Amino acid sequence: MTIYRQWLEQRGAQASLVNALQEGSGAVALCAENSAAWLSADFSCQESGRVCVPLPHFFTASQMQWALESAGVGTLLTDQPNAPLWQQCGFTVRATESAEGLCRLERRAPAVRLPPTTAKITFTSGSTGHPKGVCLSQAAQEAVATSIAELLSAAGVKRHLCALPLPVLLENVAGVYAAVLAGVTCVTPPLAAVGWGGSSTWDASVFLRCVMEQRAESVILLPQMLKAVLPILSAFDVSALKLVAVGGARVAPELLRAARQQGLPVYEGYGLSECGSVVCVNHSGADKVGTVGKPLPHVAVRLNAASELEVAGSHFLGYLDQEDKPHDSWLPTGDLARIDDEGFVAIIGRRKNLIVSSFGRNISPEWVESELLGQAGVLQAAVFGEAKPFLVAVLFAPSLADTALQQAVNAANAALPDYAQVRHWLRAAEAFTASNGLATANGRNKRDDIALHFKSDIDSFYASTEDMAYERR
Repeated sequence: MTIYRQWLEQRGAQASLVNALQEGSGAVALCAENSAAWLSADFSCQESGRVCVPLPHFFTASQMQWALESAGVGTLLTDQPNAPLWQQCGFTVRATESAEGLCRLERRAPAVRLPPTTAKITFTSGSTGHPKGVCLSQAAQEAVATSIAELLSAAGVKRHLCALPLPVLLENVAGVYAAVLAGVTCVTPPLAAVGWGGSSTWDASVFLRCVMEQRAESVILLPQMLKAVLPILSAFDVSALKLVAVGGARVAPELLRAARQQGLPVYEGYGLSECGSVVCVNHSGADKVGTVGKPLPHVAVRLNAASELEVAGSHFLGYLDQEDKPHDSWLPTGDLARIDDEGFVAIIGRRKNLIVSSFGRNISPEWVESELLGQAGVLQAAVFGEAKPFLVAVLFAPSLADTALQQAVNAANAALPDYAQVRHWLRAAEAFTASNGLATANGRNKRDDIALHFKSDIDSFYASTEDMAYERR
């Protein structure tokens, strides 16, 4: 039984949109608020055989336009049909009451070549201004969802709350699809109701109130969301929660321990868009803090000679702007990792992010950042120091005064060897977000953009410091 059919049985939805979509051509873009209508549109694309292109709300106009053109979009489903951009891109309104209120706009679809069996194109942050389009089959998405559905059933989850934007693949596949396959009720309130203020701010108190009111039993969070929750958690009754999955970026072990001490059933996982979302995850039956868990049943993992994690079993079909990917059964992830004797995977950091100091020391910035993020009040951190004698950190810690922030840095340094300690730091006036271009939708630092944004400040530390960091040998 397909996910769409199960959705119909659970919702009693009508298939009118499917019929309408079968008459169109090209891919179908979906740009709307979190809602049941968004889900219906997504599932209708599956049933109609049209490629679905979820568009993140934080995309700029130029990114939106590029995504629409590069994906060959001919149909647009949206709750904002009068946005000037749609008309600029050649769309005209064809129906105003489809998909439980979403409007359907059409245009002549640009001719593009997609890999065979492409069902969804999910956009990730690339190294340029254009987002990278990852082409996924329905089978790859359902393989992930099936594995996660088994964990939801084992945990006894009956009610999942969508706390991330639905275009984020992690929520779309591991949240919604897994919930539907497991027979779990999927609650999709507007983003403002789960704490999002636009795309750059998030209110933990609003989120916790929603969790409490909805009696949510499972939820997916980004690390910075979990950190924002903990200081105020005791004021809310979230005892119904049975599974809190945290992913999208590395999670400080201290943060997980602190959350569990407060009664949250928190488990860290790991994945990437090119594998359809989740690859590994901890759960009640197999859990080890400091790792991202064991691989899910539908995949296998190994390390290559460079200690880079490779995954077999569920791959993407290719990128929009590139030739078809080589059909190698093992996909290099770009992440350095360790696998212990029990099969638990620990992510060290991105291979391309590795810092080599002027003393020849290899330093994973994620390692240092994890220690910084383990300190109370430090919400985000980005560490730099390629070919330099010491590290500099850019920190977002709005609740900490300078003295308290220095104490937090000192505490993090105490857990690090001297060559990996942060010598200087500077403040970020605002959080790293997708809207300001300093983070991905999953909350990962966009290091090149952060480095460019703070370049003059970072450079000044090295230019004004004459003494070299002492290297203990």
